[in-house]
Amino acid sequence: MKKILILNFIIIVFFNFKTLALNIKMENNIQYNNARIVFENKVFPERADKLEVEVSLGNSRGRMLIDRKDIFLIELPDSQLKPRIIKKIGSVKITDFAGKAIDYGFLSPLDTIEVGANSQMNISFNSVPALRIGANTKFRVGLMEYDFKLTDPNVDETQEQPEQSDAIEEMKNEEMIFELKYGEFWGIFDDANNQFINGFIIDCNDAQFYIKSPKFYIKYSVDKDQTILTVFPISGRIIIDVKKMDKKFLVREGKFMTIYNGERATKPTIYSQSPEMTRIFQIFEKGNF
Repeated sequence: MKKILILNFIIIVFFNFKTLALNIKMENNIQYNNARIVFENKVFPERADKLEVEVSLGNSRGRMLIDRKDIFLIELPDSQLKPRIIKKIGSVKITDFAGKAIDYGFLSPLDTIEVGANSQMNISFNSVPALRIGANTKFRVGLMEYDFKLTDPNVDETQEQPEQSDAIEEMKNEEMIFELKYGEFWGIFDDANNQFINGFIIDCNDAQFYIKSPKFYIKYSVDKDQTILTVFPISGRIIIDVKKMDKKFLVREGKFMTIYNGERATKPTIYSQSPEMTRIFQIFEKGNF
C-alpha cells in the first residue's frame, strides 16, 4: 500500500525503486543525493514548471514535485563520461533544464546545446577530447534509466538482423546519453593514446547508437518531409538500433549506412564510393579538430 506524507506542503508518495546516483542541488542549499528524475509512470499531473523526482527520505524513498526555477544544478557523479566543453567557436547556446542560459564548463543532465551556423563546439570525456559538435546542431544531455547490457553482434554487417554472440558489453551503470535533435556529431578520440572509453550512447528520434568507435561521423538531417540519418565509423564499429524497424545493424570501420525516415536502411557501403563520405574521411586524416 502507498503511504502519503505531507511535509512542508509537498506531497510525497512512497515507492520502492532502485537508487540512482543523481544529485539535485537547490538554490536554498538543500541537496537531494541518490535522486531520480521521473520521466514515465508519473504519479503527479504533468506541469511544465516542475520536475517529478524520486528522493531518499531516511530509510525510505518517495516522489515529490520540485520547482525547476529552484534547482541550482543536477549532477550525475558516477558518470564515466563527465562531459566538459573544451572549445567553442561562433554561436553556441547552452540552457539548463529550466531554460536558463548557462556558461559553465561541465555539462549536466537535461542541458540543451544549440550550435549555430559556421560554429562548432568540442567536448571532452574525463579530460580526453571526445566529440566535435558541428554547425547547425541541437542536442540534449539525457538520462537512460537502466543498466546497459548490449549484445555485440559478431556477424557480417550485411545481415539486417545480427545474431547474438557470446560477447556481452556492459557499461557500469552509465546513465548519461546524448539526444541528437538534428545536426552533426564527430568522434575525435586520439587512437594513439589508447584513451577511448568502453562505449557510450547517442539517441535520436529514429535510432539509438552504441558507439564503439574512437573516430566517427553521424549526421541527422530533419525537415518537415523526411529525416536522413548517416552513420560512418572511421575506426571501430557502431551498433544501430532503428526504432521503427525494430532491427539492429552493425556498421564496421570504413563503411557508412544511411537510414531514411527511420524506415529504410541502405547496405553498409565503403566510404570511397561516396564523394561526401570521402570528404569526411579526408577531414579525419588531417586531424584538424
